[in-house]
Amino acid sequence: MASPRRIRERLFSRPRLIRRYWSEARQRKIRDRSKSARGLRRLRRLMTASGAPRSDTPVKMALQIGTLQMLTSRV
Repeated sequence: MASPRRIRERLFSRPRLIRRYWSEARQRKIRDRSKSARGLRRLRRLMTASGAPRSDTPVKMALQIGTLQMLTSRV
């Protein structure tokens, strides 16, 4: 594979390529964000199923993921 610097040089010497590169990166970021949102929704559903109060923040939930995974993997 070409070195990152060579890739970058080639990218920034061609404006159209740069644009495509950045738009792809943006798409990827958006996709990742939606993926994590879906994960959070799933997690929230699991939390409410396990009797946790609905007002739990994502951070609190993230802290509880460990125990949740233990619970779900044991079953």
